[in-house]
Order: sequence, then structure tokens, then C-alpha cells
Amino acid sequence: MVLVLMVSGAAVHADIRLVGKTFTHAWTINDFPDNGPPPEYETRFCDEDTLVWNDVTDPATITSGTEHYELTELEPGILQISWQEHPATNHHAVVWTLNFRTYGIYGVLVNIDPAVNFLVAGGFSYRDGVEVEPPLRGCP
Repeated sequence: MVLVLMVSGAAVHADIRLVGKTFTHAWTINDFPDNGPPPEYETRFCDEDTLVWNDVTDPATITSGTEHYELTELEPGILQISWQEHPATNHHAVVWTLNFRTYGIYGVLVNIDPAVNFLVAGGFSYRDGVEVEPPLRGCP
């Protein structure tokens, strides 16, 4: 998918493809019940329907997952990404909205807690490449 990004009202043409990119973000705004540090993630888009996320909040206890995602362009420069984590074992779902104009990321974490869905937001950055060093999980 090719996006045309708007920066300060001017069109900036860039071939921005999710595949082959690593996104870094933190949920600095969230309604989680604890007051711990904001969760930080590195997410690699391996191909048109597979991503790998790594929770890097605490380098001593990195967790990760491989997910099959769906991508929707809501409008130029705004993408929505969604997936269901481990559909055979739970009903957790994740929806992200990436705004390439502001580099804001907004999300809903569904069924992580049986009583409430969590609303989250923060900023993101991205870079080319999906290579990783252990203990991070890379693309399959």
C-alpha cells in the first residue's frame, strides 16, 4: 500500500509500506489499572498479513507474539490494523490506528480483561528492516 502523507498542509509523496518495517511505540496514555511504566513495543511487519510484536517494556522479561493482521486504509495517511491474538485459546483482539500525519497511535485492547476493554494511545516511529537480535523475536 502506498500512502501520500500530509505534513504541514503540503503533500509529501513517500512509498510507505508496512511490510519490511519495524514500528516502535509506547502506550503513554492508557486506562490500565496499575501505575507501572507505559508498555513499550517493537512490531515487525513481516509480510502482507503477518506481524511479530515484542513487548520490550522490561528487557529482562520480553514477551512476544506472531499474529495475522488485517489492514484498512481509513483515509490517506491513516491506517487501521487489527488482529485476534491466539484465536484458538482466547478472545483477545487488538485494533490500532496509525496516523502518519502526527505519528500518533491509538488503540483498543479487547477482552484482555474480562470486565473492560482498554483504550490506549501514544506516539510511534518506524524504520526500514525487520532484523532482530536475541532475545527479540523476528519474522518467521
